[in-house]
Amino acid sequence: MTSSFKKALISYAGYTGASLAAIGLFYLVTRGYYHLTIYLFIYLFLGLCVLALVLWIRNTYGVIWGISLVVLLALPVYFRTDMVLVHLSILLASVLFSQSIVGAIQVCRQSLMTRGNPGRKAALVQTKFVPAVVLGMVLFGQTLYVGYYFVRNFLGFPF
Repeated sequence: MTSSFKKALISYAGYTGASLAAIGLFYLVTRGYYHLTIYLFIYLFLGLCVLALVLWIRNTYGVIWGISLVVLLALPVYFRTDMVLVHLSILLASVLFSQSIVGAIQVCRQSLMTRGNPGRKAALVQTKFVPAVVLGMVLFGQTLYVGYYFVRNFLGFPF
């Protein structure tokens, strides 16, 4: 039996990991390691896709979707089209970064809901030891700081 605090801690680590992974990918992109960014995504997604195919995916649509996404990610690497690699790596890093922000906003929104609301699903807001509003605001503040760090270090704005 797992406690709600343990679930919340694991959930918080997942949201934090997504933000840190986005910063890492943007670091690789700004240093010009586009190939490495794409290889990380391809191998990570290929491993997750195989794991999902073995453990969870049981229908033809899911199998076709997973395999087609791996093929679409692998094609630019196979054909060595550098311009596509540059834009694809920037796109993938941007999607990961924007999804970390959207996830934090959703958790913050759910933390402001009443306990009986069925829309309150995130494990992070179901803990009873630490108020959900505090965890939601901490996660949202952390995500805002990551956004500030991103704008300051990767876009070069002077503030």
